[in-house]
Amino acid sequence: ESEAADYTDPQKQHFSATAWRLRDSTGAMALFQFRRPPAAGTADFLPLAVKTSDGVIFAFGNYVFQFTGTYPDPAQLTAFYRNLPKLENSPLPALSTYLPGDGLVANSERYILGPVSLQRFEPAIPPSAAAFHLGSEAQLGKYNTPKGLLTLSVFYYPTPTMARDQAAAMEKIPGAVVKRTGPLVAVTINPPDQDAAEKILAKINYRAAVTSNEKPPG
Repeated sequence: ESEAADYTDPQKQHFSATAWRLRDSTGAMALFQFRRPPAAGTADFLPLAVKTSDGVIFAFGNYVFQFTGTYPDPAQLTAFYRNLPKLENSPLPALSTYLPGDGLVANSERYILGPVSLQRFEPAIPPSAAAFHLGSEAQLGKYNTPKGLLTLSVFYYPTPTMARDQAAAMEKIPGAVVKRTGPLVAVTINPPDQDAAEKILAKINYRAAVTSNEKPPG
């Protein structure tokens, strides 16, 4: 759902606000990455926040906000967050952290949740190879190489066995360079620089984390 409104603060300054409510924080992250302008600058008041030429765009939980014009100080929004209906503030997917930072084009990341976003951002990969029915998701980014832009997609699958099967399917895509590590499959299609593609893929390695919960004594 979404809603927009115009506001006037006590100093008679005007701004416009638009809010989108997504199903979960992952969906909000995907929308945030899609809506931020390529030339947006960083804003440090939230992990997912950027400054634009005329305002700010940021995500909080399963919400995305865009303020245009003079907008409130981020510190003043704390009480506002508490009143958001149907707020879902689960952790962001770890997959979003696997893109190597060296050479990554600023604000080029796109989170892929299904066939529609895959078709929009990386149409060279067929949905059958991505196998979203298995619960897969992907983080995409673009990289500067000596011979041009390279598009990299990192897919996550629930198990390493699923990832192994889909890596084999992606290797059949013409021009695909594929690497599997644990439940992750990294793929770039027709990279302009083969050596640069291999170097970028070599930096992607799955990091497993184990959490042990113990029942406290009575």
